[in-house]
Amino acid sequence: MNCWLGCCIFAVLSSCVLVIVHDFQNAPYMDEIFHVPQTIDYCTGNWTKWNPMITTLPGLYVAANGVVRLLALVSGQPVAFYCTTLWLRSVNVLFGTATCAVLMKLSATLHETPSNKRSEPDSSPGFVLSFFPLVFFFSFLYYTDVISTLFVLLCYWLSCRDKHFLAALAGAASVCCRQTNVVWVGFAAAIAGIRVLRKKSRSYAAVSENADSVLVLVPEGLRNLPALLAVLWPYVPVVFGFAAFVHYNEGIVVGDRSHHQVSFHSAQLCYFALFSAAFASPHLLQMDVLLSMTKSFWGLLKQPVLFLFFASGIVGMVTKGSYVHKYLISDNRHYTFYLWKKLLARTPLTPIGLVPAYFIAFLGLFVLLRRGKYGRQPVWLLIFILATAAVCIPQQLLELRYFIVPYLLLRLHMPKSSFWCLALEFLAYAAVNAATVYLFLYKSFKWPAEDGLQRFMW
Repeated sequence: MNCWLGCCIFAVLSSCVLVIVHDFQNAPYMDEIFHVPQTIDYCTGNWTKWNPMITTLPGLYVAANGVVRLLALVSGQPVAFYCTTLWLRSVNVLFGTATCAVLMKLSATLHETPSNKRSEPDSSPGFVLSFFPLVFFFSFLYYTDVISTLFVLLCYWLSCRDKHFLAALAGAASVCCRQTNVVWVGFAAAIAGIRVLRKKSRSYAAVSENADSVLVLVPEGLRNLPALLAVLWPYVPVVFGFAAFVHYNEGIVVGDRSHHQVSFHSAQLCYFALFSAAFASPHLLQMDVLLSMTKSFWGLLKQPVLFLFFASGIVGMVTKGSYVHKYLISDNRHYTFYLWKKLLARTPLTPIGLVPAYFIAFLGLFVLLRRGKYGRQPVWLLIFILATAAVCIPQQLLELRYFIVPYLLLRLHMPKSSFWCLALEFLAYAAVNAATVYLFLYKSFKWPAEDGLQRFMW
């Protein structure tokens, strides 16, 4: 699919939903009550004022301020004219459209082969992913998720195109939108380093698709350190700059730290696996994938030590590494409130009862990845797992938005699917999007202690 056409479709649909949403909810809602006033302060030139309830760096507010000032300059209107909830949500639609473009470009790049290099590679999976429910929903609200995702994906795409200086700039911008994005900057740099090793080291290239690649990674990396530094040096200031910020700030979180404590919430990986398997189900439920999963499962059963290792690991993650954040059980506006109450913690035995589901989800995702060129590279898998763990495990709160970037990267690296599989995935996303927008608009409710309507959302 043509990138311009895909972006136009996304922009038109998002804008239509934005108009409808704003008609029902024209005042800032949920986290917008922090984001909108903070941006307005910047619009008025008050760059020193900061709301202590905001826990992320001001990348969104600075970027939106730049767009707003450009609009004011072009139109001749005062900056304050565009610094309203509607216009700031519209800016997020713009960021969402840019995310659509980067997803399409990244999808085409990742599945580029010598045979299709001269033609236009298929970017349809990226277009479908731009309607991924958690990306689409926050495209017409003024939240940090869309711009954060945009800069992470832009960083990775530029890195894949070997434009590392620009990739590092995009990575720095992503960190300014959400601090944990430094992990994905490291991910992009690490994958770029692996590509360098495959070109420079015959020893690594010869074993890049088997387990020995993990063993030779460090010695070959040290042997080719000058070549690695020549490519990866632009990422170094980003990492050191972030380390300096953490030292100066005495922590990662800015603002309110009381509800954002670092933990070892290993159960997050199980939730992520279930989340990913659910959204990737059109691909997992293909007959050949199901047959491969069955074959892999029986193969594991024939190795009882390995089977018990994985099974006991999952049991340990959900029993010893599970936290219940007070926001999770007190805020009934979020779907995670009901997911926790009705499924994940329905009874004291439910966590153990869901172990088979987690096991199947992990197995299915592994099998699906192994069918493509990236899943056959143990080092790529290891780096992705470590990055996902570094982002998810420290978070005490079960928040599905934390899964956006790892899921998109996971899905983008899956093997190419048939047209009908992509069509089914798109229809599934469309159904979820329609349901969530409907619930947000038409199923509002009131809290006895507060004025105004409350609405369901991710």
